Amino acid sequence: MFYRVNDGVPRYRSSLLENIPHGFSTRHGGVSECEHTKSMNVAFNRGDDDATVIKNFEIFAHAVGADPRRGVMLGQIHSCDVMTVTEKEFGLGVYKKSDISLDGFVTNTPGALLCVRVADCVPILFADSKAGVIGAVHSGWRGSVGKIAENCIERMCELGAVRENIRASVGPCICKNCYEVGEDFVAECENRLGHRLCAEFIEEQNGKPHADLKRLNYLVLREAGLAENNIDVSTLCTCCDPDEFFSHRYHKDKRGTMCAMIALEA
Repeated sequence: MFYRVNDGVPRYRSSLLENIPHGFSTRHGGVSECEHTKSMNVAFNRGDDDATVIKNFEIFAHAVGADPRRGVMLGQIHSCDVMTVTEKEFGLGVYKKSDISLDGFVTNTPGALLCVRVADCVPILFADSKAGVIGAVHSGWRGSVGKIAENCIERMCELGAVRENIRASVGPCICKNCYEVGEDFVAECENRLGHRLCAEFIEEQNGKPHADLKRLNYLVLREAGLAENNIDVSTLCTCCDPDEFFSHRYHKDKRGTMCAMIALEA
C-alpha cells in the first residue's frame, strides 16, 4: 500500500519497502521558482539552473534517508538497458557529467542511491533485503513493452538476489483512463507481446484505445517470477492530479519532472 509522508518534503512510500530508504516525489517540497517547475523539479534543462536541480536532488535524497553524493541519475531514453552501480558510478549525472543514457539501475553496493525521473511514465523500485540488492527503473511505454522490469530482476539476480524475495513497488504514473494511445501503439504491442497479453492492458473507451501501463508492468513482474504479495501498485495517477504531480500529458512540455529514489543502507 502507498501512503503520503508530510514532513516538509511531501512524498509517497510503499509499505512493501517499509524498512528501505525510498520515496516517490511530488511536485512539492523543493526550491524551484520557475512557475512551471515549482517546486521539486529534479530534471536538468527544464527551466531551472543546474544548481537548483542539484539542490532539489539533495533535498529529496536527505528526505528519504540517503546520501546524495552516493547517488546516480542519468539521462533517460526509453530503453530497456539496466546499469550495475558501484562506487565508481557515485555522482554520475548529478555531480559528474555523463553522456550515458539508460533507464534502469541495480546495485549491491552499500550506501548506493538509485534515482529515476518521471512525469507520467512508470517508476518501479525493487528490493531483496535478504540479499542486499536493490533496483530502480523508468518504464515508459517502450520500456514497459520491452519488459525493462524483467531485465532489472534478472540483473538483480546476477548480484545475488532471489526472485522469491524480490519486492517491487510500482509508483504513481498515468492511469488507463488518461492514457489514450494510437493504433500504431496497439499494432506494435500486438506484434511484440501478442494479442492475449495486450487484451490484458489495452481497452477501448469511447472508440479510442487506452493503455494501462500499471497493469502491463504488473503482468511483466508476475511473469518474471515475483509473487503477487511482493508487488505493490499505486492507484495514484499523475495526470488526474496535476496539482500534486508533474504530468507530460496534462502540462505538455511546460513542466518539471519528479523522481523515485531507493538506497541501500551504508
